[in-house]
Amino acid sequence: MYATIRPFLELCVMSRGPQDLPASPAWLVIATLGYFAVGAAMAWPLYPPGLALLSAMLDVALLFGLTAALLAWRGLLARWLQTVLALAASGLVMGLVALPIVFHLYRAVISGEEAAFAALVYWVLVGWIVAVYGFVFTHALSLRSRWTGLGVALGYFVVSWVVMQAAFPSGQLGGTEG
Repeated sequence: MYATIRPFLELCVMSRGPQDLPASPAWLVIATLGYFAVGAAMAWPLYPPGLALLSAMLDVALLFGLTAALLAWRGLLARWLQTVLALAASGLVMGLVALPIVFHLYRAVISGEEAAFAALVYWVLVGWIVAVYGFVFTHALSLRSRWTGLGVALGYFVVSWVVMQAAFPSGQLGGTEG
């Protein structure tokens, strides 16, 4: 089992690039379903179930579409499968790590507790996933500088965040819309 998931874990510590992953539609389906499930789980306390599922679907659509647009811009659309697999798999792994922290933060907000350490860990994980996405984009887009890849990743997250906020304005804990 470990040998199967090892390439994806190594991707998250940036010791493997997307080119080292199998160009496997089956792995893409598995990683995408996991990415979708983690996204829906994170949104579930904020939105009614239908909206939580829709937000996770939009997140997956953005992952697929923005990645295709970036690769098409560089004339490297043939790399789409491995790039999206790398992004979805790393998003899944990092999301699984972040999920208990996010739920702890939700619980702290509801109870009015301080959760400074959990918030710090959450922002470290956000920085880490931006760095991993930057690493993936550096390789996938054949960029000369990792800083450029990091800039692309930041741009990706900003565009994704703006679209998600426009489609799903801030929800409230407890599943009611605000």
